[in-house]
Amino acid sequence: MTSIRPFGPIDWLLGKLPQIPHWSVLGTIATEDRCLAAAQSVFHSHRASDITLLKILDPPSATNVFRNDVLAKLANLESSARAEFASVLNVTEMELLCLDQEVADMASICRRCPRGSSSRC
Repeated sequence: MTSIRPFGPIDWLLGKLPQIPHWSVLGTIATEDRCLAAAQSVFHSHRASDITLLKILDPPSATNVFRNDVLAKLANLESSARAEFASVLNVTEMELLCLDQEVADMASICRRCPRGSSSRC
């Protein structure tokens, strides 16, 4: 598992908040392996009630010689996330240049999803 410390180890943060037994994770599938690190930390603590990952897609460009490499990396990380997080995972594709409001709307929808709901965010 990749280490991530945005404000310190996530295990430390989870330990300070035992009164919150179930966590919803909103993260991304991007081009770096560490993009899954926060979701992995919460998942392996057995406190993830649901994990929503936004798969960020670059706009097509005739000059982007790395597009196929980027798409392959995203597919590989999505496959890894699906294998690791299984039934608690929802993946939603979003364009890199989407409106800020689209991301805010996604976060709002996910916050309202009841735990264990068959309809995903």
